[in-house]
Amino acid sequence: MMKACLGSVLATICEIETGVEWFFRFKLHVIVMDDTESTTFVLFDRIVSNFIRRSVEELLETHSQGDYPAEFDMVLDKQMLFKVEFSRGNVNFKWRYYTVKKATAEDDIIEQFIRKHNLKVSSESDVLGDINDLTDKVVENQSHFSGL
Repeated sequence: MMKACLGSVLATICEIETGVEWFFRFKLHVIVMDDTESTTFVLFDRIVSNFIRRSVEELLETHSQGDYPAEFDMVLDKQMLFKVEFSRGNVNFKWRYYTVKKATAEDDIIEQFIRKHNLKVSSESDVLGDINDLTDKVVENQSHFSGL
């Protein structure tokens, strides 16, 4: 039986799923992509608050519950390094949502990650070919992931 594992992913947030409701905590679904794939990551309030500099309570004072706050757009088009959990559900049931445990947009941390793993990072947004199943690659390449 496979346990959940963690992997680091360098990707850019290209879209936010606005149909996802949030009430007493953030549950932000963001679509991310790198040079090979796109998929959906789920960011909860602790991580989102770090980027928008506001808490759930502060947003509830100025927005109706479930309304999409414009502050969430602050993460759009940001390249970030994510520590993502790959669960049994992702592998066995092909769940396409991955929970983010940590995230950073700090340039020096991202640069260290790129150098450490000898990555060639493209700034082109049109380098994606067909969207493949990320879960299959996770299963095939589990040994390539390292902690954030």
